[in-house]
Amino acid sequence: MMLLELKNIKKYFPIKGGFFGMTGDHVKAVDGIDLAVRSGENISLVGESGCGKTTLARIILKLMRADAGSIVFDGQDITHLPNRRLVQSRKNMQMVFQDPYSSLDPRFTIRRVMREALTLEKEQYRSEGERQERARQLLESVQLNGDILNRYPHEFSGGERQRIAIARALMLNPKLLILDEAVSSLDVIIQQQLIDLLADLQEKFNLTYLFISHNLKIVKKISQRIAVMYRGKIVEMAPSDEIFGNPLHPYTKELLSAAIDYKAVKREGEIKMDSAAQLLDHGNNHFVMEH
Repeated sequence: MMLLELKNIKKYFPIKGGFFGMTGDHVKAVDGIDLAVRSGENISLVGESGCGKTTLARIILKLMRADAGSIVFDGQDITHLPNRRLVQSRKNMQMVFQDPYSSLDPRFTIRRVMREALTLEKEQYRSEGERQERARQLLESVQLNGDILNRYPHEFSGGERQRIAIARALMLNPKLLILDEAVSSLDVIIQQQLIDLLADLQEKFNLTYLFISHNLKIVKKISQRIAVMYRGKIVEMAPSDEIFGNPLHPYTKELLSAAIDYKAVKREGEIKMDSAAQLLDHGNNHFVMEH
């Protein structure tokens, strides 16, 4: 079953310049993205900073309106739904951000951090006791003590803060969790602990993950499929083993060289792409944009 389907998603930002600040050109942050994510799947969106990954995530979450294309989530076309009708979809899609030091309000106790996550769910947990019990259960599910509700974010390490952020994202029992560089700022031991934790949570809560990262070494450990994004386009998509074992697009090869061999590839010029064609490989879902 497909949980999320994106069709021809586009988002262009105007570049202002010249006389009177007139718009001269556009940055094609997201340029015709097609992506399908199956329920229960782990898929990663990788690429260098500025390639459009986070913009696409914000479009999926309806935090930003796409200029073109359609979004189907859990069988419902949510592309043009007004905000008042997006409540259920927004409960079912949550995001965990990169920096655990800025994603949690330092003025809030952990109790309030967790309670704020229930803004969209006022009926299921009506009493303060029910809300606290839900928070304790989820904190324990991310391997933190449930008695930390009166403490503040600054009292925790980076890895512990990210666990709190994950628990907060789970408060509404979402179907899709988008993790935007969610382990990138942590040391490698903590990264592995969180990757193991996410695997456990996926099984326990029936989650689907969309990972956004520039780090191929991290996504290799957790992804079933990888989509490589370059200049607003997905240039290659394949099962994780095929991306690492048989990369087809020159940009994917460049990323792998930097991630695995620790070598910065000197790019002779912009990688050229013909957006009108896609080449299928091995007769499966491995595709690469023709260049």
